[in-house]
Amino acid sequence: MATRCQDAFVADPYPLCARTGEEMTMMTALNATATLLAQTDDGWWGHMRGWGGGWMWLWGTLMMLTWVGLIAVAVWLVARSLGGTRPNRAREILDERYARGELTTEEYRERLDALR
Repeated sequence: MATRCQDAFVADPYPLCARTGEEMTMMTALNATATLLAQTDDGWWGHMRGWGGGWMWLWGTLMMLTWVGLIAVAVWLVARSLGGTRPNRAREILDERYARGELTTEEYRERLDALR
């Protein structure tokens, strides 16, 4: 007469019953072997499985430089829009005064040279 574990083994190769010490030792060895094979070193230390692992420093550096450049351009544009028209405005005022006749040609040229 078959026991409950033997009947279960026919239907299910991994029955929920007690195993012998020899079976447990074999299963432990197989599990340990499978775990070691799954964790073998492929020479790249697991970094992207060899795809571009040696070039990651370059892409990180380029990304950082891109952000620094974008921020610098934004600061430059803001600074230029806030105070970049001052020298041109002085020239416009000088031209207006000369056009109204407030300045002679000599005075206009002297002040124009001083602006440059």
